[in-house]
Amino acid sequence: MPRPFSFRRIEQLPVYRSFSTDDKVSHEVADKIRSWIEAHPSEELVTSTESRTLKMGDETIKLTLADGPRGQFLDGSWHARSALMANADKVQELAKKLPYMQFLK
Repeated sequence: MPRPFSFRRIEQLPVYRSFSTDDKVSHEVADKIRSWIEAHPSEELVTSTESRTLKMGDETIKLTLADGPRGQFLDGSWHARSALMANADKVQELAKKLPYMQFLK
């Protein structure tokens, strides 16, 4: 089981771009997290990709994380270029079958 990521203090919450509007946090939840951090600067926040949660003291917030990125993070396959390079022969075979790749011949 992967160990939850833990950090002591957040100076600024990172902003991530998402391809899906479903993955964005509500203003209410963002304000709750920000307020908790300001009120408890030396306390610990614990996130778990596996259980999709953020734990702040005694409160646990359910997080939204799409199955694809979550699985890639948990199994270490998140690096797309490495996956493509490791399967270069399969990629080339598939490319040969795609009509729009024929101009490369």
